[in-house]
Amino acid sequence: MRKFFAICTLLVLGLFSLDCENKIKDSTGPPLNLNPPPTPKNVTLEIGDRTIRLNWSVDSLNPIAYFKIYRSDSSGVDPELYDSTASATTSFTDSGLKNGSIYFYQVSSVSTSGLEGYKSAKVSAAPNLYAVVINSDAKYTNSRNVSLGLTGAVNTRHVIISEDSTFGDASWQTFSGSKSFTLSFGDGTKYVYVKFKDQDGNETFEKFWDDIILDTQASIGSVTENTLGQPKQAGNMIHLLVDAGELEGIARIDIGSIQNLALYDDGTHGDGFVNDGIYELDYLVPNVVEVQDAVVTGKFTDAAGNQAPARTAFGKVTILKAPDPVNLLPPFAVPGSYSSITLNWSQSSESDFAAYRVYRSVNSGVGLNSELVGSINSSTTTTYTDTALNENTWYHYRIFVFDANNLSSGSNEDSARTNVNLPPTAVVLATPARVDSTSLSLSWTQNTDSDFSSYRIYRDTTGTVTTDDDLVSIVNQAATTTYIDKNLTTGQRYYYSVFVYDKKELFTPSNVESAVP
Repeated sequence: MRKFFAICTLLVLGLFSLDCENKIKDSTGPPLNLNPPPTPKNVTLEIGDRTIRLNWSVDSLNPIAYFKIYRSDSSGVDPELYDSTASATTSFTDSGLKNGSIYFYQVSSVSTSGLEGYKSAKVSAAPNLYAVVINSDAKYTNSRNVSLGLTGAVNTRHVIISEDSTFGDASWQTFSGSKSFTLSFGDGTKYVYVKFKDQDGNETFEKFWDDIILDTQASIGSVTENTLGQPKQAGNMIHLLVDAGELEGIARIDIGSIQNLALYDDGTHGDGFVNDGIYELDYLVPNVVEVQDAVVTGKFTDAAGNQAPARTAFGKVTILKAPDPVNLLPPFAVPGSYSSITLNWSQSSESDFAAYRVYRSVNSGVGLNSELVGSINSSTTTTYTDTALNENTWYHYRIFVFDANNLSSGSNEDSARTNVNLPPTAVVLATPARVDSTSLSLSWTQNTDSDFSSYRIYRDTTGTVTTDDDLVSIVNQAATTTYIDKNLTTGQRYYYSVFVYDKKELFTPSNVESAVP
């Protein structure tokens, strides 16, 4: 009877100690008569972005088939079975977590016979986003002393920083969001590695890094221009080049007083090749610049902010400026003339003035290929009358100023129309005076028309005088206003009229007067 009771007691204890999966219940020691697999110890957590990595050790892996992972997200709740390893590996990565939330873990080992051992001590950590940024994510720096922007969880307490990815030369230091760091000597790309540790001693399982290019000097290899000493003027192109040998910099050129012309390394504005470190510009000379034997100076600042010593081109540049244009005032037809237009304009102040040249056309668009009608060599003479024009016709004009270098600039264009040609003004014929028995003396007032051509004296004996009657004389001088008609018949009454003709053969007769010799 006692033997039966003992056997039953053992059975009951065995059933109490093992569940259907041979799981060992939590206790302060191993169950009686069982050989559980080793309990995981030295469990550490490494944290990252939405990720926690667990690492542990065991006394021996020989009896272990795999490990079970228990997890909870509350300190008041025992971790529940969450996942397991595929083999007897002593690490596990839990991903897809919520940054900033605390997770609690325990690990147990499972033997090859399916017997689960004791759970490890409970550990906890919170994943978070970590980062390092050098000089606000700048690409270049010209100083070894840089500023690190560090991003870590609120419970981050320490950080380790090094250019060595193994951190062999570094030690942990107190965490802060900004740290000063000194890069190693030598220009080139520098990598800075960082790991973080929280208040519980959990390190980030990965190292975070950023890189920056240390560049502490800039230089200019050459500066060139292509004028070959030949003067240039507005509208000409000058090719400028600065060979700096560095990308992403800023190159500029001064041509004497012409300052800070921007050059390009992007294949535009005359640049031959994109990103070859040679900065170029096709400079189109504007109307407003003038330099004489100007030094061409190249300047360069690289992407890191280093300013290269300025360098000059071998040759010098001369840009000749065309004279300033004058202002043509509205032309006008000369009063009393059908063939003349008068022009007036503002005076040129050019020190090397050579001439005003007057160009004319019957159509708009007057240029240097239009008809040259006058040239004036004195800068103070600012008027010109264009003559021998057609009546009632529009004429267009421009005044071009020429300097000693034969450069020119044209005024505004303006136009005027010549007057309509009206018949000439009539003269008044006085009563002829008897000279002798065969001669009569004629006199009349003077015609002052600008297009006067002649006086023509007609005579008749019937009382009416026309151009079909006898032409007695033609007087070509407007100031000559007398004429003696000879070889007349004594006692015969003669009738006279003086016709005034203009250059277009229009005429106007005077009054008719008569006398008897």
